[in-house]
Amino acid sequence: MKTRTVQGQLFRMQGIGIGISLFLCILAFIVNDLAVFKRSETHELTTVSSVLAKGLVAPLMFLDKDAAEKVLRSLASVPNIQAVYLFDSQGQVFSHYGSKIESLNHSMPESMRKEKGTKIQASLFWTVRPVIEENTLHGTLVIISDASELFNQMQT
Repeated sequence: MKTRTVQGQLFRMQGIGIGISLFLCILAFIVNDLAVFKRSETHELTTVSSVLAKGLVAPLMFLDKDAAEKVLRSLASVPNIQAVYLFDSQGQVFSHYGSKIESLNHSMPESMRKEKGTKIQASLFWTVRPVIEENTLHGTLVIISDASELFNQMQT
């Protein structure tokens, strides 16, 4: 049986302490990177939805579905956008762009009517923004964006 010297034990304890510190630093960097990515994506979607909502007031007021569709198609160049739905003030689909989401095909779910902002659900970013002009609700814009990049970063 070997006897361990005090110096050897201190050396091992330092190594363990350094290893734990290094692990915690790496973990902090990963968590921060994911938080920055989520904040950046949320900010981008909020900005896009804000600009789109302003451009969709007139098509909703004048019931111009072609103009609404044209505005929604402007998102073709935005990466990761899966689908965009525009609902009228009654919660019925007014216009749509992109993939069809079964739960949104006919009307806006009641739970969404009370929400606004961006959330992550089922590897998708959901951005809900009311389309308002002069304190009158004309409709609701829902942008669905792919969040798989965030989930892929979390797994690696």
